[in-house]
Amino acid sequence: MTSEVRMFGLRKKTPEKQWTGEQWFVVGRGLDRGYDWDTKQMLGGPAREADLGWFEGFISGVGLARDENLLAEHPFEKAVEWLDVLCRTYPNDQICHSAQKVVARLIWPKTDIGIPFS
Repeated sequence: MTSEVRMFGLRKKTPEKQWTGEQWFVVGRGLDRGYDWDTKQMLGGPAREADLGWFEGFISGVGLARDENLLAEHPFEKAVEWLDVLCRTYPNDQICHSAQKVVARLIWPKTDIGIPFS
């Protein structure tokens, strides 16, 4: 599973490879920690909406790169539920890493990411 999820992961930025086509980096809300996501979920409001927008964009970006609809089998709300559980379960992990696990599960439904899914 690690090799599958890694394709969505952050790559170390090195000066000699800084601008190659293979490099991409998560920025903004995806760098927050799971406890930030969980806190905003409880509070609701604009910060939660911005986080949801980031997550939707993350899924859309991977889907565009793969030329497929990643939410064809599961609605976005289900993916959000999964991310909520991951962020609560792993509060010190960056949100982007938990989002990677959700997207891996959307692409490969049998992927075990360490939490039960309904």
